[in-house]
Amino acid sequence: MVPYQGINAEAALPDAFEQRGLVWAKYIIAIGALSGMTTSLVGSIFALSRCCYAMAADGLMFEWFSHLNTRTQVPLNATIVFGLLSALFALIMDLHILVEFLSVGTLLAFTIVSASTIILHYQPKMDFMTDEKNYGSITPSEGGTPTATSVGDATPTFPEQQAAMAGTLRSSFRWLKFLKDYKPGIVVVFGVVFMAIFTGAFCSTLIHGMSYLREGSWWMILLCVSFGFGLVVSFGLIVIHRKTYTNLSFQVPFVPFTPALSIFCNVVLMTNLTSHTWLRFLIWMIIGLIVYFGYGIQHSKENKGTAYNSMVVFGTDDQDALTLDGSIHRPQVDGIDNPAHSSAVHTISSGGPPTATSPIQPRPAAAGPPK
Repeated sequence: MVPYQGINAEAALPDAFEQRGLVWAKYIIAIGALSGMTTSLVGSIFALSRCCYAMAADGLMFEWFSHLNTRTQVPLNATIVFGLLSALFALIMDLHILVEFLSVGTLLAFTIVSASTIILHYQPKMDFMTDEKNYGSITPSEGGTPTATSVGDATPTFPEQQAAMAGTLRSSFRWLKFLKDYKPGIVVVFGVVFMAIFTGAFCSTLIHGMSYLREGSWWMILLCVSFGFGLVVSFGLIVIHRKTYTNLSFQVPFVPFTPALSIFCNVVLMTNLTSHTWLRFLIWMIIGLIVYFGYGIQHSKENKGTAYNSMVVFGTDDQDALTLDGSIHRPQVDGIDNPAHSSAVHTISSGGPPTATSPIQPRPAAAGPPK
């Protein structure tokens, strides 16, 4: 529409239409841009208020934010407070600053998800390793193949043995004896953390020290080589461990290569942000950590192991009900001793079907005078 030398950097598309004599299209585009930003702001408020409601319901944030409107069932307090905060930031801050501030938070969230995906794929299924009553024990053999010792009638299958051995060294790397003393999956966690750190250091060195590299500064070359070597070693610590092949909530192909590539790309984009953006993000993180360590970690129901979201899983004619915390709610009529009231307890295990344990014995009949 216009030569690239004549593009207005502040409003490229509306100005291009104006230069072509279509002034009316300029206003339509401007209205569309304002509508899009308003929609994005409203959508962010919708998601933010419900995230804060979920954290407040657990106790990570102040309980006042978890109050719901009795008629609409909307977290009204969280919506009003964080809606006003979002509107205030949009009013007093420049659009470029807001975009970078939003970008660093989004990229960090994507990085955490990718790192969590790698860590979850290298965590062992501890119930198979420690359930001596049903399975016995599962231990690695010298050849690298897990062996199972059966105690009862049930013997763990080969996939279950593989799941129990996740996070341990592969058989071809058992000569690395200094890594055998760590708990399964711990080395992978350290590998993911150091991989992210070395990636950030490597990318920052390349971006901000490119002029020194072009001049052939030996110390800058040494830094790049050192950080690159640390990145490769950290990734290698992940690869040399066994991963689980059970069904997980975080599924992605080619683990750990795909999540590691995602971490690398996200960190590269984050290192291109300005130092002022990182300073604002650091201040915001400090405020969040103060709230977490000063209030949230002490009041979190998840941290205390307290169930706060019970759900009925099954019931019988006499209204027996099992909740997610494993407790049974049963109304009992005194004086009735009915064996049919005996039900099987089922515990909900994460990532698997309910497992039966032991029957519930009915409440003893109340003592009374002989009839």
